[in-house]
Amino acid sequence: MKFISKLAGATVIGLIGVNSTAHAETLPVEGIYGARDAIPADIKTIAVDRFSGNRGFALQDALTGTLEAPVVEDQPIFRLVPAALAPRSQVVVIREGSGSSGETSEVEISETGQPDALLSGHAGASVTDYRTNPKIERECIARDDEGKCAERRRIEIDCRELTVGYEAQVTLVDDEGSTVYRGSDLLSEKKRYCADDYSTPDPDAMIAGLESQFFTRVSLDLVPRYSRETPRLMERRRGLSRSDRRVFRDGLRASSGDINAACAAFRSLEEANPQHVSVLFNIGLCLESEDNLASALDYYARALEIEPGKDYLTAGQRRIRSRLSGEAQLAERGF
Repeated sequence: MKFISKLAGATVIGLIGVNSTAHAETLPVEGIYGARDAIPADIKTIAVDRFSGNRGFALQDALTGTLEAPVVEDQPIFRLVPAALAPRSQVVVIREGSGSSGETSEVEISETGQPDALLSGHAGASVTDYRTNPKIERECIARDDEGKCAERRRIEIDCRELTVGYEAQVTLVDDEGSTVYRGSDLLSEKKRYCADDYSTPDPDAMIAGLESQFFTRVSLDLVPRYSRETPRLMERRRGLSRSDRRVFRDGLRASSGDINAACAAFRSLEEANPQHVSVLFNIGLCLESEDNLASALDYYARALEIEPGKDYLTAGQRRIRSRLSGEAQLAERGF
């Protein structure tokens, strides 16, 4: 399957992607990760209504760019049309007879390309800037013969508090009137600044940050995405024999240029160290990097039995389950 690595919406409001540069002691893992709140597979054409609010256009532009972007094989998952131009059902009335005795029959004709759902939304931002409690400083006004401060005075420095609010909602309703998705949030950020500060906060930048936060959440909810990550290999060698520690170290070093050699080194250690978490995790990461997802899950599970609840192990499981979900979502759509 051919992946499209460009992430839609990244240049408009926010960036969903992750670091794609490989480094020493990491392995690359890449694939299609599933939408967290997948749109039903029978929804393929979406009519987009004009988003309301003073930030509605920015959110609409970014979100439609994401929904229209190719994910695999240069094909977008959804086809978008403006709601105002979307084909509508028409009712043709055929009258038979004449006068008051004429009989009437109605025939409903649905045009081809009828949208499967309607996307609407709202986004608005507000800015308030109020005077707040001053900052208290003590300024030296007299010094003694040795240059030490002999007298100080209390001074007040004017301060203000800038508050930015961002309220947004996105709704997707299918052609039968059922709500398929609704995402909404009310976000805010405050920054205090004083007259002696070198710079003042930028409300536009603050709004953009809140927009990005909401946009990213909705995009991850609705659209499967390609992502390439570079999780770190485990480096802990305690519990290995001296010779096995050397093999393990060589595997770590090889990871920067020869992944096959690195993974071969870790696999060679399993028979003698079947309960060593670092060995199990690194083999699991090798399998994940090779797209052997079911076996990778098994190794992460074995490592979790030894060290329950560890973040790096549960993170590996989450990545794999999301990729399996992404594959299933695309398969339902015929990709």
